[in-house]
Amino acid sequence: MLWTFRQRRIGDALLIAAATMVDLVAWNGDNEIRGGGEIPLWVVPSVTIAVYATLLFRWQHPLGVFIIQWAYSTVGLLLPYYAPFAGLLFGLHAVGRRCSQRIANAALGVCIVPLGINSYNAAAASQGDLFINLIWTSLLWVSLALLVWGLARTAYTADRRAEQLRQAEAAAAVRVERLRLARELHDTVSHAVSAMLLQAAGARTVLERDVEQVRRSLETIEATGVQAMRELHRLLGLLRTTESTAAEQDQDAAPTLARLDDLVAVTRASGVDVQTVVDGRPTLLDASVDTAAFRIVQEALTNTLKHGGQGASAHIHLQWSENFLTLTIQDRQGFQPRTTVTGLSAGYGLTGLTERVTSVGGRLEAGPISGGFLLRAQLPTGAGLVDKGLVAVPARDRP
Repeated sequence: MLWTFRQRRIGDALLIAAATMVDLVAWNGDNEIRGGGEIPLWVVPSVTIAVYATLLFRWQHPLGVFIIQWAYSTVGLLLPYYAPFAGLLFGLHAVGRRCSQRIANAALGVCIVPLGINSYNAAAASQGDLFINLIWTSLLWVSLALLVWGLARTAYTADRRAEQLRQAEAAAAVRVERLRLARELHDTVSHAVSAMLLQAAGARTVLERDVEQVRRSLETIEATGVQAMRELHRLLGLLRTTESTAAEQDQDAAPTLARLDDLVAVTRASGVDVQTVVDGRPTLLDASVDTAAFRIVQEALTNTLKHGGQGASAHIHLQWSENFLTLTIQDRQGFQPRTTVTGLSAGYGLTGLTERVTSVGGRLEAGPISGGFLLRAQLPTGAGLVDKGLVAVPARDRP
């Protein structure tokens, strides 16, 4: 990056040096002052080099540098045979590229003064009719100034559009990240709190007659709470981590199907009969797909905990094929509703799942069945195998 900056500065300096040489070469060395008298020959080159050196700062201070170049370009009032125009055009381009429309228009307008002086001096020094010569020289100078100004304004517009696009992309990235974190928080907190509430409610009912059951419930509450705290710490760490390393850390710490047995164990300890069946040969999944698969099962079991009631059951079917992993989670309601946690639903469960499944290129079906609820997701086992889309039938959203 430092070397690129140096290259850019060196190239800029060479360009300005070339512009200085153009003006000095166009000058025929005539040092006669208008009205009589002469100035030393060294004055014009020395002052020109000093004035044009300020062009190095035209991007940082475009208006100030333009004013200096504009003032110097009126030297034709003093020396009729010297027309320093290159510096003025450089300054005009910088103002047009960096300043607002109002300032750029004003800069173009005031250029009529030095351009008019140069046109008159050139016309007077040429042979032929003064008026005709003045028209042609004026057209030449004005066309050159308009060309430089137009190129600068075109670049200004392109820069503004690029900046607006960057801001829009940044805002969209923030929205996507907020939605992702919201899904992660929902999945983590919802399942953990549901399990802990059910364990606490169960322990309270047997507090006086089954101390061992109370002890097991408390152990489950503790283990679930510890796991939830780890997840929360991971999410908080992502919020505090720089963008360059956040994705890598998230990929390393995000839950995957490798933790499915732990999830099933906690759900069973909360009173839900969970059965798991695996068909086919498991393959290595992309990290985002692996996390999505875990979250799908977690959300389905959380819904069972919330809505299934005592005696509820859940059947998890993982079907592996060459290109897809199909997850089917079907639950059966129990005989008594879980009123403790049913009313705590936030209503974002299936909404978050649809967003998550679609983002990895999968498809989702969800809806009630006789005596329970069915959730089926088809996830790609390789990149680009499924068109991004969603088939969702959330007839009864049980978040």
